[in-house]
Amino acid sequence: MTWMLGQKKLGWLAGAMVLALAPPARAALTLSFSEADADGGTATATDIVGSGLTATSAPGVYDFSFSGSEYFLSGTLSTETGAIGPQTALPGFSLTTTVSGGYFYSFGAGTLTITLSDTGLSLPSGDSPVIGTIAGSNGGTLTAISAAFSTSTDNGGSYGPVDGGLAFSPVGGSFAGSVTGTGANLDALQASVTLTTGAGSVDNALSLSETNPVPEPASLGLLGAGLAGLAFARRRRANPGGSSEN
Repeated sequence: MTWMLGQKKLGWLAGAMVLALAPPARAALTLSFSEADADGGTATATDIVGSGLTATSAPGVYDFSFSGSEYFLSGTLSTETGAIGPQTALPGFSLTTTVSGGYFYSFGAGTLTITLSDTGLSLPSGDSPVIGTIAGSNGGTLTAISAAFSTSTDNGGSYGPVDGGLAFSPVGGSFAGSVTGTGANLDALQASVTLTTGAGSVDNALSLSETNPVPEPASLGLLGAGLAGLAFARRRRANPGGSSEN
């Protein structure tokens, strides 16, 4: 009996050592683009922190750009994940093409899908809110937009939708919308938007965010960055004759 108890203690000790020595989950941010133009041409790109996503002087802020045959985007991606590293409890991301000279040109007919995923998170164990937002301005050729927001409890192995998603067709001079949901034990967030354009070369603007707001100043600031796009679009709708940024 004493021998069996000793074996059990050794087993518990070994298990504890494995848990103690196991590396923490790694946070990772991925931004991908997939273009298909009306002539059958395609272009894809996948950016991660340090490769395609270039850190700026501000912590957790990265520059990005995509150059396809019919689309060119440049802007910033703000995230509380920061550089790839240990699991983080600070969730969310906000992409925008409207600051620091960022822009979104469409040169012709086609579709562009942008997907953002933020994995390696450690969100509250109880039900907590998730908010997805999209906003922007249409230079005249955007004909349809669909956006989906989702969450994961297995670090991106599978995702479930936050809500029914958002769709704009036709697309007005400005557009804005949001979805809300709740989740527990979440460790990854993902947002995807597909934009359809007709012929013509125009300048557009786009803001996309997904956050799990918690009562921390940094998180609330990131949520504000995403919601700022909604306010921008509403102002454009209220004042359609106002000037636009290029």
